Formats: sequence, C-alpha cells, structure tokens
Amino acid sequence: MVIVFTFILTSILVFSIYLFCKVWRRPNSLRTFALNGTVFFLSLAYLFLLLEVVVRLFFIQTDTGNTLMAREWKRRYFKTNSLGHRDVEHPDSDFINKKVIFTVGDSYSAGYGVEKREDIFPAIVQRAMGDQWTVVNIAKSGWDSVQEFEALTAYPRKPNLLVLTHVVNDFSHVWHELNYQTDEPFEIPPFILSIYRRSYFFNFLTVRCVTLWKIFFGKRQNYLELVQKSYKDDETWQYHQRVLSKFVTYARENDARLIVLAFPRLDRIAETAQVTDRVVRYFKGAGVTVIDLAPVFEKYHPSELMANLFDQHPNKFVHGVTAQILLDAIKENGQTLSQTN
Repeated sequence: MVIVFTFILTSILVFSIYLFCKVWRRPNSLRTFALNGTVFFLSLAYLFLLLEVVVRLFFIQTDTGNTLMAREWKRRYFKTNSLGHRDVEHPDSDFINKKVIFTVGDSYSAGYGVEKREDIFPAIVQRAMGDQWTVVNIAKSGWDSVQEFEALTAYPRKPNLLVLTHVVNDFSHVWHELNYQTDEPFEIPPFILSIYRRSYFFNFLTVRCVTLWKIFFGKRQNYLELVQKSYKDDETWQYHQRVLSKFVTYARENDARLIVLAFPRLDRIAETAQVTDRVVRYFKGAGVTVIDLAPVFEKYHPSELMANLFDQHPNKFVHGVTAQILLDAIKENGQTLSQTN
C-alpha cells in the first residue's frame, strides 16, 4: 500500500508542477485558489504517508484493540506450537523420569506483549528448574476460565504441579452465560473501510477514536465497573466459583500441587484489588497456595508494568518478578513435590 500510495502522490506532484509552471502560468484568483488547494492536499497526503511509514517502522506493538499493528506484532513474535499454545513442542522424552509443571492461563501466561518467549515466566521457571523438570505452558490469548479448564483436561499428560494464572477477565464466561452486554458493535463506514483495512496509522487512529467514543458517549457499562459489579454479586460469583472449583478438584484427583497466581489489572491495581481479593480468599479457603500479586506491583507506576502505553498486559519486568515469586513458592513446597509421582 505504501509503495502504491507514494507512486500516486508523486505522480500528482509531478503533474501539478508541470501544470502550474508550464501550462497554467497566468496569475488569477482561480489559479491561486487551485495552487493553494493542491499544496494543502499534497502536504496532508505526504504527512499521512510519513506517519504511515513511521508507524510501520517503529510502532509495531500490541494493543488492547485488534489493530493492524497488533496483528503484525503477533505474526512476528507470537509463535505457537501445534496445540496453539505459546510453548515449544513437547516430545515424549520430556515426560520420562521428569516432574511436570503445567502453567495454565490466558494472554498473561502466554506473554502477549513480550517479544521473546524466553522472557515470559513459564520459560524462566523452566530454565531455573533445570532438566529434571518439564514446564508445559497451556496458555492462549482470549481464554476465560472455562476454556482454560477444557484445555487442561484435554492435555494428554498430567502434572505434578499445576500453576493457574487468574486475571480479572477470566470471569468473562459468566457474562456470556448470563447474556451480559460488555461491548457495543461498531460498523466502519463503507467509504473508509478499504483504507481502514490497509493503513496501519489510520486503522490505529480509528480504533482509538472508537474506544474514546464508547467511553464518553456509548451506552455500555464501563468495563471496570462491570468487572467490579460481577465479582461483588453473589449470584454471578457462584457461576465463576464453580469453574474455579474444577481446578481444585482436578489437582486433588491427580495428586498435583496447585498454586494460583492472582493478577490484578496492571493499569488499575487499586480498583481491581477487590476482585483479586475475592479470588484469593476462595482459594485459600480451599487449602490452595495462592499468590496475590496486587500488593507486589501496587508500588510501581503502571508504565513500569505494562507492555506499552496502549496494552496493559505484563511486560518483561513483571514476568521476571512473577517467575521469581513462583520459584520461591515451589521451593517452599519442594518436599511435597519431591514425593509426588
């Protein structure tokens, strides 16, 4: 698209120079108006082209909206195995005379926003635990707790240690079951649809404008308010608790240790602390080791934790800290794990 657009603009520029310098040379008000209009149009067009090039070269990054640059980031960096998980392939030899850790979760466990898979916490834990352990990362962007449990039970192996990552939007399966409206559909006008699908800059700008419009003028509930309301409401919480209890039961039936990592939303830690608190209280009541990460990260500014300005997923630093905390918890339970077959 950039090459074609550059060719068209350059052709218009060359034609305009020829027109105003060779053909239409006599000064008059119409020529002045046409010349000024042409200069204005070409200036805007070349500015748009410059922004497009800058975005494509320097701003390929993740985004909470499904932008073209986020898709390109995923194409470049988000490599998955045959199961669609951000993990390596695990041959049978990975499970012979080795203890097995499953890390189960959504985009947080998958490391969405972190370019190198080696920098996400499951990979860090694998390196630290050594060759006697195999860490299997069963994680995919967009999963809720129901989908995570389905993927866990579908996996052909069983773990000695199960690490469940819980984030605030794991509750989204409840919204589907109860038919909650969490978003308003937005149709891109047909006359801009073509450029929206091809221009990284225009696509990003449109997504941001639509997001702001929904926040200030839309009819939907504020996302954070919906999350808080859902976790406060006992009826909707029961839906989610029944799913969480399946992880507890799975671990007990398979003689596996369960550790839960309770993540707040990193750009709204204080506001989502009550969400993580209820999850923490449930798992503690079930006798499960649970790590509340809200107190760990509340002392940091969101910019130190987020993947980038437009993506609140954990960055490399958060994954490193989380990995160390998890390793400490594993070592504390080392005796229990060493006795598990």
